[in-house]
Amino acid sequence: MRTIRARLTLGYAGLLMATLLVLAAGLYVAMARALEHEALATSEALAHQAEQLLRGSGDRESDHQGVAFDATDPALVRELATGGLFLEIHGPSGRLLSRSPALGDVSLLDRVDAARDTVLVRRVPDLGPTLVYAHPVVVDGQLLGIVVAGRALRDTARTLASLRALLMGGLLVAVAGALAGGWALAGAALRPIDRLTRTARSITAGALHQRLRLAGPDDELRRLAVAFDEMLDRLERAFERERRFTADVAHELRTPLTTLRGELDVALRKPRTPGEYRRTLLSLSEEVDRLIRTVTDLLLLARADAGTEAVRRAPVDLGQLVRSAVAPFASRAAGQGVVLDARGPEGLRCAVDEDRLRQALANLLDNALKHTKDGDRIEVTWEGTAEGVTLTVADTGEGIDSRHLPHVFERFYKVEQHRSRDKGGAGLGLAIVKWIVEAHGGRVSVSSTPGAGTRFSLWLPRG
Repeated sequence: MRTIRARLTLGYAGLLMATLLVLAAGLYVAMARALEHEALATSEALAHQAEQLLRGSGDRESDHQGVAFDATDPALVRELATGGLFLEIHGPSGRLLSRSPALGDVSLLDRVDAARDTVLVRRVPDLGPTLVYAHPVVVDGQLLGIVVAGRALRDTARTLASLRALLMGGLLVAVAGALAGGWALAGAALRPIDRLTRTARSITAGALHQRLRLAGPDDELRRLAVAFDEMLDRLERAFERERRFTADVAHELRTPLTTLRGELDVALRKPRTPGEYRRTLLSLSEEVDRLIRTVTDLLLLARADAGTEAVRRAPVDLGQLVRSAVAPFASRAAGQGVVLDARGPEGLRCAVDEDRLRQALANLLDNALKHTKDGDRIEVTWEGTAEGVTLTVADTGEGIDSRHLPHVFERFYKVEQHRSRDKGGAGLGLAIVKWIVEAHGGRVSVSSTPGAGTRFSLWLPRG
């Protein structure tokens, strides 16, 4: 299979050759017509010179069988017809009166037409192709004679042959130059593609740092190189996220498994009372629940990344949905001494995935309760406009430092890495909230003041 470089070169050379052929053909035809016109013009000029001699000597007619013109003197004919021109003069009856000596016994025309001018090209013995012009001379309605002028076209044929050779030679040289130049230009133009190919072949999961960084004009190839570099940037970030994700998953799963293993080892080290075994089993159950929640969240995010997890929207009463999501957290909030309040307009309806939105609210409430203490307050509010609805979960807890705010929705990101396992989590809850809101076509934002509390706002289209 031919390369792109070869195809571009051949295409360029073929197009140039076709263009030059058209131009050469046009030039050749124009030159041929110009030479033919020049031959005809000189023949006409010779014929009209002879006509003037005939007209000037027409009063010296000698007999009824023909006109004995002084202008038909061979010396005069020889003087008129020079430089490849030939002349014949015929009387009114068509009888030959005089001809150029160079013609010998050869006649330019076998038969002359006394009625009209005649122009033709014929092959004359010893002369080859010859342009012949026959012109009747008429004065006062009386035919004085017929002048026949000829122009040999051998010089014209040689000129056209030389022109053909010159055009063909020039065409071959131009095509050869086009092939060489096209090959070089195509190579220079496609060099970035070769670099892109080599770079793409050298890239592995562990070497995503390479870039083309192609300089030059803002053309198609540079835009392709920029797009390729941007793709590598995205791939590098994605691989880095995957590496972090894998490491975080391993850590999050290893910790509860290590705890499970440790507690089992302690329980099996010596005989225990039923009460001690029960406490151990309850602790193990909590760790298993933690593992199940982590794995469930990971599966949800994995399906979301793959595009196989979709929200199923249906019209719901937003107030009823929020209150049902808040209710399970009431006893927990009361146990911590935190006031939990939910308020908003009644009868506000919007199209959402009820289960997913309840999950998002549950994650936000769980997060708020982890960061509040006795005497703090958590408020869940909602309001609507013609375009959408806004849900807000605000607390008066410990707040988040501003340097952490851009990262709180990242997977496994934890504001306080030293937080205890009972109070902390896997760092997936807010990532799931973000996915749920964006899957509805909405957006989520967070604002916080350390020591004063945090506010999460969810905007969802009405559907």
